[in-house]
Amino acid sequence: MCNLWRMPHATPFPAFPIWPLPPQPPLELAMAPRPWLSRERGECAFPVAGESWTTVACCNPCGGACYCPVHRELMLRTGG
Repeated sequence: MCNLWRMPHATPFPAFPIWPLPPQPPLELAMAPRPWLSRERGECAFPVAGESWTTVACCNPCGGACYCPVHRELMLRTGG
């Protein structure tokens, strides 16, 4: 059985407007990647390449945090 008439409660568009998200600035990649074990205090620990003992970390300055602002934002965007 085919239901060809319009149902009174169905609407072709949502009842509220859908606004596009504001454009987000692109994330910059690691500027000074080095082997993870050679990074200094105050440098980002985000792994950008390699695996096991060949892991390369971002090493961008991050102050007292573990990750630089760019990688912290990236982890928040993806659910980290």
